[in-house]
Amino acid sequence: MTASLVSFGAALTISVVTVIVVFALIRRNLRDLLKEVLDLPPGTDFYLRILFIGLLFVALSSALGESYNFEKDTPFMEYVWRTSSVLSSVFMYISLFMALYLVLVTILVAVLKRRNEQ
Repeated sequence: MTASLVSFGAALTISVVTVIVVFALIRRNLRDLLKEVLDLPPGTDFYLRILFIGLLFVALSSALGESYNFEKDTPFMEYVWRTSSVLSSVFMYISLFMALYLVLVTILVAVLKRRNEQ
């Protein structure tokens, strides 16, 4: 029971830390891009918050969606493999969300840039 909780806690912690690191790496550049295109500070904050909330929910839902039911005499490596399997799905869903968000922001920039140039 304790090893299951440690495995679950490790997967959950690594998922949340990954979201924070990814958001910290792209926040400043995305903020500058949106400020230039939108000219609305509330719009920039909105898109940044949607990015963070989306990343957080994707990571939490994929980390919480797995079960950690092990028998009493399960070897330690089974916990490691389960944790790495959970992290694999977390990273996949974060990547998919980032790709979709990138498409959305690219469309937003392309549409608003053309409108402002004319």
